[in-house]
Order: sequence, then C-alpha cells, then structure tokens
Amino acid sequence: MARPSSVRAIVRSRPVARIAAPVLRPILRRFSLEQIARSRVLSAAVRAPIATPWFTIRAPGGERLVLSSTFAPHLYWAGLPAFEPDLVPSFLARIASARRFVDVGANFGFYSILAAVTNPTAAIYAVEPNPALAALLKETAARNGVTLAVHELALSDRGGAASLSLRGGLSSLVAARWEQDDVLQRVRTERFDDLFPDGADLVKIDAEGAEPEVLAGMERALAGCRPTILCEVSVEHAAAIAELARSHRYRILSLPGERPTAEIEVETGSVNVVLEPEPGSA
Repeated sequence: MARPSSVRAIVRSRPVARIAAPVLRPILRRFSLEQIARSRVLSAAVRAPIATPWFTIRAPGGERLVLSSTFAPHLYWAGLPAFEPDLVPSFLARIASARRFVDVGANFGFYSILAAVTNPTAAIYAVEPNPALAALLKETAARNGVTLAVHELALSDRGGAASLSLRGGLSSLVAARWEQDDVLQRVRTERFDDLFPDGADLVKIDAEGAEPEVLAGMERALAGCRPTILCEVSVEHAAAIAELARSHRYRILSLPGERPTAEIEVETGSVNVVLEPEPGSA
C-alpha cells in the first residue's frame, strides 16, 4: 500500500497537474480570492502544481498576457478578474489614454505588462528594487514582445541608498515590516522628480509601506504634470496621504466605485485609492 506521503507527491506532480488544470481552472474562476481563502478545499486546489513555468491569460479586451507561474499562481487559477478587483477596472479605464505610465513597485510586472499590451503607444516605466523581480520583469516583457524600461532601484524622498528586505513580493524599505529571517540588500534610491523629469500622466504606487516617501519625492510632478495616482495606502499612513492630497488639490476616490471621500478609510492593513487632480486645478 502506498504511503500517504507518496500519494500526496503523486497528486502534486506535474503530470497530474496537466490533467487536473483544465478541470480546476474553470471552477476556480467562478470564485473571488476572498472566497478561495475562506474555503479549505479551494485553498488546497490553488496550491496544486502548475504544469508549465509560464501561462497565458486574456485582458478584458482580448489582449494576451504571458505571466510567471511561480510569481502569479493566483492569476493562473482564478483569472484576471480575481486580481485586485477594486483597482484593475480603474487602471484599465485610465491606461487606455495614458501617454506615460510609471509603475512604482512593479513586482512581477502585472500592471506594467497589462499597460504595454493594452496601450502599445504608451511609454511604460517599471520601478522595482528587488533584483530577482526586476530580472523576472525583463524576461516577462520579452516573452510578451513588449517594450518597457525597467529601473532596478527604489523611489524615495531622497537619492542615495537604503536597505531592502528581499522577501519576494513583500520586499520593503521599511524596517518595521522586516521579519527576523529577512535577507537585506542595499539598493539605490532616487526621487521620482529626478528619475522622471518629464513626469507622467498615470502612476501606480505599491511600495510596501514606503508610499509617503515616494509621494514626497514627487513635489515637482504633483505641482506640474499632475498625474493621476493609483496608490496603496496602509493604515498608519492614511491621514498623512489624505492631507498631502488635499494640500496639492487632489481629490481622493475610494475603491471600488471611485466614490469621492475626504478621508482615506482603512481599518487594518491597506486599501487602494485613486488620487486625481481636482477639476480645473492644473
């Protein structure tokens, strides 16, 4: 009789994955990531092995995206609608007409690649300080046949260097977010205004707690080209970022639904918001 460990090894093998995936993927795409997380059965299903290192999904307009199975298994199993469903519709509505898009904290490249395939005429700039993710982003761009500039550095309120935790998609410059076994690496830092003197019209910021420093390095852009900003805001920075938005005559739109709000409402963790120049404030 086969041992339980042997059975598990067989079930989680790539040959079984090739057979199971066509059945599992349509089922899992009926659920949100929250629903999957609450179900032991569904959570176990999305931990199944993926048969190939790269996979393809489609954007709402039919455009083809090739992504890494290792870094985007949730997209493989649950599909594009399950990935940040509050933010993606706002992003797609704006990237269609954007001329210059800067992806701050690009991670494995989802928004950069989505921007490049849905708006081939836009100039795309991806900022990612984690060396492994920056390398992956370059390979992902090549596999998608798109052109974008990858800057392997961190944006902050000053140029120089800082320590970065190398914890995959949770890499952070913020010491309070480091864990005891995190590997640290010194990385270059730049101000947005210095790295992008021509500014941008659309910016996405997901810097794992360093969003206030990124925004502080955007003084010239906020006063001049005035980009729309899609920003992750953690609970400890909600009041400060709301005040910064007001001081630069930006309105805050809460997600989903883009409801105008005076304050950024976040009880725990973080939320995504849209920071948009007030009409007539240019």
